[in-house]
Amino acid sequence: MDNSKLSFADQIEWLKNHGVGIEDEPEAQKYLKYKSYFYKMISFVKVFNSTENGEQCINNFNMLVDISTLDMELRYCLLKVCLDIEHAIKTYLLRIITNDPDEDGYHIVQEVINRDENPEGFKRKLFSSVSHYDNNGHFIVNEEYQQFYDNPPIWIIIEISSLGKLRSFVEYLSRKRPNNKTLQQLRESFKYINRLRNSCAHNRVLFNKDALVNEEEPVPHNIYSVLRNDDLTSSEIHTPLLLQISLALRIHKTMCSQKSHQHKIDDLKEWCTRMQRNSDLYQGKIFSDLFNSICNSITIYSD
Repeated sequence: MDNSKLSFADQIEWLKNHGVGIEDEPEAQKYLKYKSYFYKMISFVKVFNSTENGEQCINNFNMLVDISTLDMELRYCLLKVCLDIEHAIKTYLLRIITNDPDEDGYHIVQEVINRDENPEGFKRKLFSSVSHYDNNGHFIVNEEYQQFYDNPPIWIIIEISSLGKLRSFVEYLSRKRPNNKTLQQLRESFKYINRLRNSCAHNRVLFNKDALVNEEEPVPHNIYSVLRNDDLTSSEIHTPLLLQISLALRIHKTMCSQKSHQHKIDDLKEWCTRMQRNSDLYQGKIFSDLFNSICNSITIYSD
């Protein structure tokens, strides 16, 4: 496929030429016009119909629609998990700092900023949600936050920061408190949970290359050992999507209330039930293994 625009009829032909059988072409066109769009749908085809063993995992349009729906619904469920974690991390960091008599809430921010290889650039990133560049390229902080820019306190940074911007603070505190097991777990899991959070928040498909086993991508020994002890298999741990989901559920169970965790597990179990509705569509081993492993992880962290 080149970069030219395709008509809806051309989109149907592309799918057929890539192994996706279509029984009702007018209905398929209607779906692509009003319910989803071609360039998202083909991402599944490009990944799962191009596996090393040559298997045509997605062989009909109904299956493609179901995969797209399952992906969307799983994203919605997991986004709630990630947002809970984000809130819990912010609360936890503030609790640590508030209870530390040697920390005024300003020192930690200056320490973290100064440790960055580009302190001013890092500070601007921290304030990116409440700032803009004017027509002359000048960096302008919104009026209500200008007074905090030169010497920002941690409570302002936490207020204006999304999850990814908190990583440096988690790493800093984990080094200062090496015996704090929660901080160590957060530090080790942070990048995986943040990847999942960004995929869900920015409406990126989950069933992409991250849903395939990748033995070449190293998994830190501590994470591997912990997840093996939780009864995940080696291949599940080396499947990036499963690794992200499992660590997110593990941290959510650790940091969030039992009631909140149970609500999210119940939502995910409903997804597992929904997944079974059209199980007859999935004859290929890749999808059946993936879906079963996701549900297995949900079961593991529901106890």
